[in-house]
Amino acid sequence: MSLQFEKISIIIILITSQTIALHRIAFLDGNDLAVGILFIGFFMKIILRKEKYHFTLLDLLNLGFIGFVILSSINGGLGSLIKSLIAFKVAMLSFLFGNFICKKNVANHFIKWLTITVSISSVIAIIQEIIYIKTGYVLAGSLKEYEYSYLLEVKTFGRTVLRAPGFMVSFKVFSFLLITNMLIIFNRYLYSQFKDSKTKIYFFLGFCLMLIALILTFSKDSMIALFGGIVFSFIVKRPNRIIHILIGLLILGLGIYSVGLYKDIFNLISEEIRWGDVMMRIQVDKDGIYGFINNHFWIGQGFGKGWRYINNLYAWAAHNNIILAADEIGILGLCSYLLLIGYTVFSIFTLNLTVKNMEDKALVRGLFFSIIFLFFLFQTHSGYIDNVLWMYMGIIQGVVLLLGVRPSVKKEIEGMEGIELGNP
Repeated sequence: MSLQFEKISIIIILITSQTIALHRIAFLDGNDLAVGILFIGFFMKIILRKEKYHFTLLDLLNLGFIGFVILSSINGGLGSLIKSLIAFKVAMLSFLFGNFICKKNVANHFIKWLTITVSISSVIAIIQEIIYIKTGYVLAGSLKEYEYSYLLEVKTFGRTVLRAPGFMVSFKVFSFLLITNMLIIFNRYLYSQFKDSKTKIYFFLGFCLMLIALILTFSKDSMIALFGGIVFSFIVKRPNRIIHILIGLLILGLGIYSVGLYKDIFNLISEEIRWGDVMMRIQVDKDGIYGFINNHFWIGQGFGKGWRYINNLYAWAAHNNIILAADEIGILGLCSYLLLIGYTVFSIFTLNLTVKNMEDKALVRGLFFSIIFLFFLFQTHSGYIDNVLWMYMGIIQGVVLLLGVRPSVKKEIEGMEGIELGNP
């Protein structure tokens, strides 16, 4: 019974995070409310039952990050200050997942329900695409007008396609959730960590549904990230096969060259860089760097105000998380942001070197490549504070607490009975 709260909370957070388009009101949604209520409920549970909880270096870094976001938002005005509440939400989210996942039964429960919920969202995305092709109607929940425009794209074959988002509003954020889950599943297959054939089939079906949904997002960088994650996962598992992979890539390259496709590929890339979407992204990133250096260098323009540095008709902000963070929260906030990610990557990397059990190794490797390639995707994303990123930071912290070698001496925070300081 003691783990029921954690298990139910995980299901609630996963469902509400993937159905945002169904319950948004102004700048709030059901996931924001769920995280806030569960955060309060978690501490009530601790007070009433006198249980311990982990306050790690990640949580301390989150508090520092919140401080810099608030500082920059004061500079950005009231609207910026209200929007900055998202920093509190994601910090609570990572804290909750860190304290939930550090229990073995809950960790297994999370993997199961993550796969179930993302598979259902993938089915919804597939249905969305079919409905759009047949009727031209976008069945994606309550969206704003400009959000619809982001979901529709004219492809080179002359047809407008729907970049299926499920009910997550953004196809890009949906792709984040897809590739991270797919890399976890792929590593489970690499290390053959399934209790029975039925479970293996379920995960395989889930992987296939997610792959179809990812293709339907038409997100090229997400597909590259998935391919890279799978290749590197395979190389780490079987390093002796790297020569086979290199030979395969060489044969593929020679095949492309021999049939003359390399000219078409080169021309396509060249055209994108000169006139297409890539050119626009490069330009807004340049404007973001220039504005950051020459204006509010230390504390930034204010949360949600990065677009002020950009000179274009669409009011785009920089399409790179590092540049955008620098624009909005300054060099101080950027350093705090990079510390959060750096600490997370370092934690899971060191755990990769020490974990021995094959089941644990499959999970740890999947999480390692998930966070690495998620960060890769953020280099082309106009955002830096995101539910998926903080959720995975919290998950990784929980897994490190669960599997890592803990210090021999644990300090109690003075005057606060029942708090366990976990700093793996």
